[in-house]
Amino acid sequence: MAQQVQVSGSNHTSGCDSGQRILSTTRVGIIEEKLSCDTHAYDGKLWPLYQSLVQIQDERFLSLEFLNLETVLKEIKQHSLFKNYPEAQIALGWLAQNEKNPQNIDRSNHNLNSAELLQRIWFFVRTQPSADQTVLFDVLTDIVKCGNCAQGRTTRLLWLYNCYVNPQQDCWNWPFLLKDPTATS
Repeated sequence: MAQQVQVSGSNHTSGCDSGQRILSTTRVGIIEEKLSCDTHAYDGKLWPLYQSLVQIQDERFLSLEFLNLETVLKEIKQHSLFKNYPEAQIALGWLAQNEKNPQNIDRSNHNLNSAELLQRIWFFVRTQPSADQTVLFDVLTDIVKCGNCAQGRTTRLLWLYNCYVNPQQDCWNWPFLLKDPTATS
């Protein structure tokens, strides 16, 4: 069974900041450096984090059977609140194209695939209360509004994946996801 993660009390709100300010020095997953509002600051740096998260998830959930992408897309589209997120619907359409859409493959991070990240995230999100599942819809909305390039997609999705695999971290303060990045604690 997937680990439950409380997200309703988070300070995450959909929005982005176009500035490229360096906000703080902290450790997020295995990335230990200054955090930036610019998702391109993580170009070439996400692969080790992704590998470690996959290893943790695969070790913790030995009976892990990922749903195929078609099933994941169908379940998300059937979510009662998804209709309220038109931008998330657009992002989901992009991710549905999988490798056919070059924007789903982050070449700067060892060809990290956004659609595969979505499948891994849905393993956790689908077990959450319905209202808490909307954080995924917020992230998908941010992909459309704030950065639909391959790096924007993978960075935002990897952040959410990290929140579920490593829930003990204060992952809600990744600066590129906050409406007011200067308000990070």
